[in-house]
Amino acid sequence: MSSYMLERLVSVRFDAAAMLNLSADHIDRHGDMAGYAMAKRAIFDRQTSDDLAVIGVEDDGARAMAAWLDHQPAKVVRVSGSGLADVFCRDGILRDTNGPILHMSGAIALPGAHNAQNAAAAAAIAAFLGLTRDQIASGIASYPGLPHRQQRIVTIDGVTFVNDSKATNADAAERALICYERLIWIAGGMGKEGGIVPLIPYFPASPEPC
Repeated sequence: MSSYMLERLVSVRFDAAAMLNLSADHIDRHGDMAGYAMAKRAIFDRQTSDDLAVIGVEDDGARAMAAWLDHQPAKVVRVSGSGLADVFCRDGILRDTNGPILHMSGAIALPGAHNAQNAAAAAAIAAFLGLTRDQIASGIASYPGLPHRQQRIVTIDGVTFVNDSKATNADAAERALICYERLIWIAGGMGKEGGIVPLIPYFPASPEPC
């Protein structure tokens, strides 16, 4: 659910809902970060004690929302792709409080810590819905990925072409770029608030000659 959709809901309740990260986006729509956060938070509205709220804990906005959820009726599960949580990834292995689930190297469509967090959220919801650990591991490993999200298009002469056009702000682009040790980034589109300044540390000090 996009923030645009969530701000319009008045009666829908989700049995299981997830909000994984919160960074500046759609400020032209919501006015400021507080307005954007309120729109995103609406995914948890009307949940009961029978429902599940999955929340990321890797940025200040998400952690603040997790603290708010602790005072709401739904069961809260914290997830992370790089640090300790209820479901998390460490040393390349997706784990929960009961132990390892699978090694993320087996999920080739899900590179990077951000995808490990996605897998953690999927595992949390799947377990809530009654799937076994083996079913969860098999599902994550066999997941083919989505168009425009780290989508591997073709490999030619050892060069892999990846379509990540869903990354429409600097934060999303960063999560994709750090998955690769060496790359050529082709980018375009309309600029957003904040631009690509946060990505400067990933650019070479001086461009190589063409």
